[in-house]
Amino acid sequence: MPRIFANSEKVKSAASAALDQLKAMTPSELFEFGADHADSVESADGSRPEDAASSESLPSGDFARLAAYDQMHRELAEQRDQENAVLDQVMAMVSPEAFVQIKDALSDSSYTHSYLIADAPLGEPQDDSYALGDVYVDQTTNGGMTGDDYAGTMSMPLPDGRYFQFNYAC
Repeated sequence: MPRIFANSEKVKSAASAALDQLKAMTPSELFEFGADHADSVESADGSRPEDAASSESLPSGDFARLAAYDQMHRELAEQRDQENAVLDQVMAMVSPEAFVQIKDALSDSSYTHSYLIADAPLGEPQDDSYALGDVYVDQTTNGGMTGDDYAGTMSMPLPDGRYFQFNYAC
């Protein structure tokens, strides 16, 4: 049986479909879903999820937490959509070779966010053998609790004199 890797299209598609189903649920549906998939979940007031027939019977703290969870997922989905739109613009502007380098930089940077096309770079130039010139790095954190954490902003040149810019944390 062939191995299916976590970054394969089949796995990504299945995960995306499952996430879309969860995002489409209301807070009370999420609560019921969690109750169906938990062995022993108890609220702070001692009530159990299976005792709640509707969102009106949920303890107010539980409903508020579920609503906040739902809002967080909607905001993350919106952020992901905005970042994908920026990546689509960047892909249309650069060569396939340069775009592979951009994807590698994003992948190497662990957690990335706040994608944009900027008029000027942030930080100091680094010689990273990037196809379109020097990459600029503004590293704001070094060390962290483990001693090897870092974060900051990376600006990668685009052919029109602007920069693909993103924040990263590793």
